[in-house]
Amino acid sequence: MIMFGLKAKRLATFKIDTSCKKCDSKDSIYMNIYQKYRHVFWIPLFPTSKEPVTECTHCKNVTKKDMFSN
Repeated sequence: MIMFGLKAKRLATFKIDTSCKKCDSKDSIYMNIYQKYRHVFWIPLFPTSKEPVTECTHCKNVTKKDMFSN
């Protein structure tokens, strides 16, 4: 039996100087960059993609890349 799959690891965290769209608190938004990779037996083999995600530390609202506004 071979165990393989997809996992993600946080690469970096940045503070963003903007207000939250949900709770309107200022300076509480953090951008996290996640690296997705393929693994076999939980050993990472190769990276597949990077995904940015923002999170408000006040209301815990999470926004993924496809939900970002222009």
